[in-house]
Amino acid sequence: MPTDAITPLIQQYTVDFASNNNFLFVKGIQGDGYGTRYVDISLMNNGQPYIVNSEAVTVVIRGTKPDNSVIFNECEILDNNTIRVEITQQMSAVTGKSNYEISIMSNLENRTLTSFPFYIIISKSSFDIGYVVSSDEFALLVDKINQVHKIQSDLSDLKSTMEEATQDCNTATDNCIDATDKAKEATNKCTEATDNCVDITNIANETIDAMNTLHNTVSDAEDIRIVNENQRIASENIRKQNEVDRQNAEEQRQNAFNDAMVDITLATNNANDAATSANAEATNANRAAERANNVSTDLENKVASGYFNGKDGKDGIDGKDGVVTTLKGQIAFEIENGDLFVYYSDGDNPPDAYIDENGCLILAIE
Repeated sequence: MPTDAITPLIQQYTVDFASNNNFLFVKGIQGDGYGTRYVDISLMNNGQPYIVNSEAVTVVIRGTKPDNSVIFNECEILDNNTIRVEITQQMSAVTGKSNYEISIMSNLENRTLTSFPFYIIISKSSFDIGYVVSSDEFALLVDKINQVHKIQSDLSDLKSTMEEATQDCNTATDNCIDATDKAKEATNKCTEATDNCVDITNIANETIDAMNTLHNTVSDAEDIRIVNENQRIASENIRKQNEVDRQNAEEQRQNAFNDAMVDITLATNNANDAATSANAEATNANRAAERANNVSTDLENKVASGYFNGKDGKDGIDGKDGVVTTLKGQIAFEIENGDLFVYYSDGDNPPDAYIDENGCLILAIE
């Protein structure tokens, strides 16, 4: 049967190092274990994530079961502030409520940070699992002891390797001494040969000096010729570049002159058009002013001559003194302090009125 036939059950909880965890209850069933139940715990500090460095610390869960057996197991660090706790078979061997706590231990210093206790409640299994014997579980300590044994074994192997290396080094030293003696003998012979070589070298150097003197004389003349030729080429290149620059400048000057002439012609045409339009507008304005003066003079003459005076109308009926109220079906308006008041008889309904989009008061009268 494959090992992953049972999907592990993972529960989510939070442990806050700054407050008690009296209301945290992790539940399990007696006898479960071997990677079937896990608890993912988010580590907090006063409501904020508490960051743990997996390279610098070890996180453990430790506690005491109802039968006083001790649990001390390492937790897996999932991310910066989340750990995973396995509910092992020993943790679920005894039913009841057990006190547990999370401890963060420094790998470099003798420092430990421990949470307030929380509870793991193991419910009794309906099936007799008496074959599970409760005992202390120190998974972390056992792992560390195994690591120590591995280190001791590695040190023993390293010691044997170092002893073999020491023996090889001693043998190599003896061989080196023999080689040194032979090297000294060869060095003496080499010294004699070197002295002979020095004499030959001195003769060769004298010959080379003479050849160099001759070569330098020839080389100086050739160098002077090369320098003069390079100077001539550089001067010719400068002359060519100056000619190109002159041609470019002349072309730019001619283009600028042509553009300026076009702009002047366009500006002159625009000015002439504007003057023509201005003269036409002035003529129209003079005509309009003349017509306005004629109309004004005509109106003044008609007013002076009484042209607009009509016959007097009949006098109206005198009103009655006192307060006048509206009759039934009548409405009246009054403006007071900038407000419009509507008056109507007590038995009547006020007229429907509203202000339209043009700001006009509209009355609906039946």
